[in-house]
Amino acid sequence: MASPWRLHARNVIQSAINNCQSSDPKAIRKAIRDAYPYGQRANHPYQIWCSEVKTALEELGQCKWCKGTGCLICKAKNGYQKP
Repeated sequence: MASPWRLHARNVIQSAINNCQSSDPKAIRKAIRDAYPYGQRANHPYQIWCSEVKTALEELGQCKWCKGTGCLICKAKNGYQKP
């Protein structure tokens, strides 16, 4: 079972992706960055947030290794989707 921090982070990230008016990767990253809900960027909540952001971006094809060309790391895992 996922922690409450992780579940909340997933919901906030998915909302940020859904509400982003652009499909530009930089705009999506900014929308996610601006949606950070926990105040100070430190400690356990921030570590969970970073983990979920990494997962979401990989699933959107914004893997930092393959740059969206496709690799084993960026295959969909948790169902983040740009509508």
